Amino acid sequence: MTSCYRVEAERRLKLGLKSYGRSKRNGGNRDVRCERDARRFTGSESRRNIPMESKGKYKLIQIEDDNSIIDEGDPSSSNNSIQTEDDNLIIDEENSSSSDNTGPEIREDDYNFGRPLIEAVWRGDWNATSDFLQLHPHALIARMPIFHGHGTVLHAAVDAGKEHIAMELVKIISEHDLAMQDYDGFTALHRTTIIGNQNIAECLIAKNNRLVSIADDKYHDLPVSLAMALGQKELARYLYSQTPLEDLKAEEGCHTHGASLLNFCIYQGDLDMALDLMERYPLLASTSDNRSNTCPLEVLANISTETFEIGKGMVFWKKWIYNHCIHISSLDLDRAANQFRLNIQNHGQENTIGSVGADHLWRQLVSSLSNLLGFKRLYEMKLVQAQFQRLLTRTCQASQRNQYDLDIILQAVYGAIKRGNFEFVYHTVKANPYLFWTFDTAKKRTIFHWAILHRQHRIFSLLYNLKMKNSILNMVDKSANTILHMAGMVIENTAIDSIRGAALQMQREVQWFKEVERICPLTRKDISNKDGLTAKQLFTKDHREMRKEGENWMKGTSTSCTVVSALIITIMFAAAFTIPGGNNQDTGLPILVHNKLFKLFIVTDSLSLFSSSTSVLMFLGILTSRYAEEDFLISLPRKMIIGLFALFFSIATMMIAFSTAILLMLSGKYWIVIPIIGLAGIPVILFVLMQFRLLIDMFNSTYRPGIFDRKKTPSI
Repeated sequence: MTSCYRVEAERRLKLGLKSYGRSKRNGGNRDVRCERDARRFTGSESRRNIPMESKGKYKLIQIEDDNSIIDEGDPSSSNNSIQTEDDNLIIDEENSSSSDNTGPEIREDDYNFGRPLIEAVWRGDWNATSDFLQLHPHALIARMPIFHGHGTVLHAAVDAGKEHIAMELVKIISEHDLAMQDYDGFTALHRTTIIGNQNIAECLIAKNNRLVSIADDKYHDLPVSLAMALGQKELARYLYSQTPLEDLKAEEGCHTHGASLLNFCIYQGDLDMALDLMERYPLLASTSDNRSNTCPLEVLANISTETFEIGKGMVFWKKWIYNHCIHISSLDLDRAANQFRLNIQNHGQENTIGSVGADHLWRQLVSSLSNLLGFKRLYEMKLVQAQFQRLLTRTCQASQRNQYDLDIILQAVYGAIKRGNFEFVYHTVKANPYLFWTFDTAKKRTIFHWAILHRQHRIFSLLYNLKMKNSILNMVDKSANTILHMAGMVIENTAIDSIRGAALQMQREVQWFKEVERICPLTRKDISNKDGLTAKQLFTKDHREMRKEGENWMKGTSTSCTVVSALIITIMFAAAFTIPGGNNQDTGLPILVHNKLFKLFIVTDSLSLFSSSTSVLMFLGILTSRYAEEDFLISLPRKMIIGLFALFFSIATMMIAFSTAILLMLSGKYWIVIPIIGLAGIPVILFVLMQFRLLIDMFNSTYRPGIFDRKKTPSI
């Protein structure tokens, strides 16, 4: 036996170790590493023979007593072993090395051996933990079946969040043994990353800084990637400062840890780290990660459009400040990047060196005031949006190397078109203008064919400013479909699905067809595809069901509104002849004819009668319509707009007439009148909540410039 094994055996004997051995772990392919490296400990009092591997892989060393060690070269030992009356010790001379990260393991039949130790750790009792380890020193680095994942006592302390025990264990565990892994390949640093304890992480790395470069076997992630994936941003920044950049660099045609980390940074919105990675290794843009075989370019393509439109849902005054008062320059982005690198150089700690005096106090006052008014939050949101824009630009510019990258770019662009990610498509084609004329090999369609098919009007509008757009307009796909055929097709999960009501969806479809038809070359308007259908015939065929649903929606809405309008007509007509205060018996004139409130009653009653009659006529016109495809463009929406507006106006004036009558009859009794008038406003409010939004949407889609606004289209 070599001297290193002798010293190790002697050290373990002096510690009172009864047996120390290695053998294969039963369990099939569950853990090949255990089969190769696992060390087993036994606690039997009687002498036993431990099976040895064939071909001399293992050597049997028998220990005779606690105070003597027989050299393996002793001729008295037929197996070149050290003997003892108690136990056998197996050492794998081939595989024992400094790269062994598995550690010894308690036998399966000693399942409860480590229970007292694990329970003491979970209680946070260091004294009990220390006492157990003194009696059983081998348990310090043993992988225990009782603990999930067959981890060590250090894994258990980390999972339990017992910081003081974990730090004490780190002190007595060797640098090499800190890298031991459980069944999932998790080291103690991986476990620390999962629970997000930076103090334990710093303690582990201080003793063995190579832990940051060990990837787990389950997700194939470095600790920094795992921390970012779990949203542990502060811990991830610290680990990023400790991880060698060589572990994150991009490699041609290989899955890299850098791509995984960059993807997680994008998902979690940590754009400082993402930009720093892209600046260092631009090739990461089209490099696949270790988990899902996805590159950062594809991740950016799948980001929600709300990410690039942060200020869209703000209240008007915040939106005005966000759009007009806050400006993020390139210098601001560079300053943020430099500050991030400075923090990384300082091991992820914030720069606490600051100035003192009047200037510092003034900056503190301004910062506090900005926080109070919400300006700082708006600035941070604007900065995030600008960082996303820069990251997108950098990523698109970096992906221009070879045909492999072209395929990745095309797939990413097609995915962005499906999700309506205009910013990604815009920056990508701006960096790669040839994409306008590039088509996919499967169906031979350009990005504009896909934009029309998925009804992405902003992406389609990029076509307006192209100088060579005629060549694109004349293209046909493998099925001989023109761009007008694309407008006639109906597929699932398009932007049309977000529109309220089947009638408005049908209107938008007709608008799309008319707009594409307007720019389609004359020679392409009436040609047939391989199915023998022209674009118009295809539109009729694919929209038959949508047209029917739109017809039913229009009829159902019109029928309900007609009933309400008819009731209002009946009530208002009767109220005109049963006026409050009655009539003069001699003249027949109303007694309150000179009262101003009475005049208001007559006017509002008449307006309600007339407007409800108008709404009935409009709804009857809808019910008797032929429901052709072109009717959904202007005719039917216009009738619905007039009918709904007239109905709303009639309900409002009816409530005013009712309130006026109450005032006339209960003059001076305001304690009764005021609550009644307040209740009279409830029907108007309910109608507004239920139908007014529909009225506004229909008006905008019918009479406003529409979605195809050339003036707002950015140029490439």
